[in-house]
Amino acid sequence: MIAKKVARRRDSQSSFSALGKYILREGDSEGQAAVTYTRVSNCQLDVPILAMKEIEATQSRNTRSQSDKTYHLVISFAEGEHPSDEALVDIENTLCASIGYGDHQRLSVLHTDTDNVHLHVAINKIHPVTLNNIEVIRDFYRLDEACQAMEKQHGLLIDNRI
Repeated sequence: MIAKKVARRRDSQSSFSALGKYILREGDSEGQAAVTYTRVSNCQLDVPILAMKEIEATQSRNTRSQSDKTYHLVISFAEGEHPSDEALVDIENTLCASIGYGDHQRLSVLHTDTDNVHLHVAINKIHPVTLNNIEVIRDFYRLDEACQAMEKQHGLLIDNRI
């Protein structure tokens, strides 16, 4: 299992809704068939489209921060592996907590259209209570350690990472 932060847009104008629509494959009927699992975390609403509106409302309440307010994490599994829904929940919760986003609002979508099943996690970097923009530095070390622990816990193939 490899977890990697997707680089943010160069203009720092990423939109949570745009990312959400991309990972949900909205408007792409063939791509929507590849979406086999969705999960909304730490939101009042559990319908993905409504949760995206809620997350953007939370982001708009932080008027101080000028930096990007969305974190895009991709968790890729070894070829042929397809973790259970319970394992996906545990993996997502553990990896997000390892980088300090355990309490943050997020949308997770599993794509199965490639040889390697992968989980996209769109995370609101604005904490829903304090409204602070939490910027994570050197997250790849913590993600690597968490991936190693999750591989052992869920019996996944040990992958080469750092």
